Amino acid sequence: MNTMVEGLESRRLMSATVSATVQADLQKLTDDSAAAQAQVAQYMPTMLANAATLRADLLASHSPVNRLLLGREQGAGMRFLALTRAGTNTFLRVELATARRVIADGLRLAAHPGNAVLQARVTLDQATFNTAATVYMNRLGAIQSVVGALAAAAYNTILSVNPTNSAISADIQTSQSDGSAFLAALGTSLGTTQTDLATLVNDVATGA
Repeated sequence: MNTMVEGLESRRLMSATVSATVQADLQKLTDDSAAAQAQVAQYMPTMLANAATLRADLLASHSPVNRLLLGREQGAGMRFLALTRAGTNTFLRVELATARRVIADGLRLAAHPGNAVLQARVTLDQATFNTAATVYMNRLGAIQSVVGALAAAAYNTILSVNPTNSAISADIQTSQSDGSAFLAALGTSLGTTQTDLATLVNDVATGA
């Protein structure tokens, strides 16, 4: 595209306005994305508190073996949280980029009503994201499974070394329960953002 055509296209886009409905859609997606990121950040104090409790009970046993196991469990926990945060941020970043691209294509469509190519691009943006979302979610799930398996192995080893220590057993149950609740809530939140994006795409495509 030459400079003259680019300038004309820019003026057309500037003259087109994003509808209040689409603006509201984008705001909801932005807010829900921030809420998902906050969930990851808010889980850290819980995870650290659980780890501190387990650490105290392991050290109270005065067992050299427990000291070695402690480092393994804490390392797995921190890797799990770091990888989950990175995967979540990447997923949301791609999602918001898709939303902006859909809106830009929608503005072009508004400047060229009935343009089948632009209409198809809006639909393609969503299809492209759906493919990327599946890849990212599968990757995130795989990472969580691998790191979760390492943590579970560490927990099982701790329990086998301390079969009669009820405090340690309770600590591990709490950690696992909180971790499962966190992942379930995060999965729901990410699903909500996907619904937000689908709503935005539909509203852009239909000119709402």
